[in-house]
Amino acid sequence: MALVLGLGLFSAGCASDRLAGDRRLEQLLADLRTHSSGDSGAAPATAPAAAVSEIESPAAPLPRLSPVKITIQPETVVEITVGEDQSLTGTYEVNSASAIQFRYVGLVFLGNMTEEAAEKKIKNLLEKDRGFRAATVAVRIIKASYDTIRVSGWVNAETVLKIGPGSEIALSDALLRAGGLRAQAKGIRITIAREGLLNPIPLVGRTNEEYSLVGPDGKSSVPAVALRRNDWVHVSPGEEQVGQGEKQIVVMMMSQPSVVRFANNEPCTMMYLLVKIGALPKWVNSRTVLIKRKGQDGIETEIKVDIRKLLESGDPAFDVAIEHGDRVIFNERKLPFLP
Repeated sequence: MALVLGLGLFSAGCASDRLAGDRRLEQLLADLRTHSSGDSGAAPATAPAAAVSEIESPAAPLPRLSPVKITIQPETVVEITVGEDQSLTGTYEVNSASAIQFRYVGLVFLGNMTEEAAEKKIKNLLEKDRGFRAATVAVRIIKASYDTIRVSGWVNAETVLKIGPGSEIALSDALLRAGGLRAQAKGIRITIAREGLLNPIPLVGRTNEEYSLVGPDGKSSVPAVALRRNDWVHVSPGEEQVGQGEKQIVVMMMSQPSVVRFANNEPCTMMYLLVKIGALPKWVNSRTVLIKRKGQDGIETEIKVDIRKLLESGDPAFDVAIEHGDRVIFNERKLPFLP
């Protein structure tokens, strides 16, 4: 996925024993830094302890998510048996695009499929495209690859974490491995997009989970939440974290203005604006989103942006930079007149 290119990969290491008791997250971070030399999945050791001060780890046990089957991912090795053609039987390594080179059949994409789903796809492919009357196909995962979780936003080191196939990791552990939180944690919000890595823009148009770092007793604490493969955790700063150098963008929806703020170290682009806005109304004309920008000479220019490809693919090549003071206008689609 284009959104996660360039982010460092961290190895597995879901150390649930670190979560026992009610030790402060600051102490957990210190423990992780101390043992980083022997833990290949540890977060960078550069995060200041003050960045996570006064935040307690969850005392409650993690809720168990429903069991999931191991799926085919890049670097997975599968064994495929075709009863009608032994030349297709063999082991195949899945490439970075989640595909295998299936002998004379060509590339077959198996990303995020279970063994059963892969069998069905290959069977249909052989029968419809290769003339097999009734293909007998068996697929077995003989080497599973790591599952991944992304952590982005108000953390010291945005990253994509690797965890064991089919396993889970605590939210507090994921934050630790992303280097901890920036600045003080007051007002910070956490959004979890389940299966978010499978969506081009995971925080737009989805029903996501929202959490704060303030417990029922008013104290700062990390909620006891379990994460699993393809989850996306985004940490948003509170108003007190957005200080000097922030960018303010005026968003116009049906002529109703609102202000969206970007911290001085946040990417300020159309893609990240859509993440902050959330789900777009169905009536929005995604073909022509207008950016109105006033230059130093006082003359206002207009930039037309077609956000359809950005929404469909999430490819940064279709993204557009936004500047402080811009007005972004989402117009209504013009519906044909029906008599």
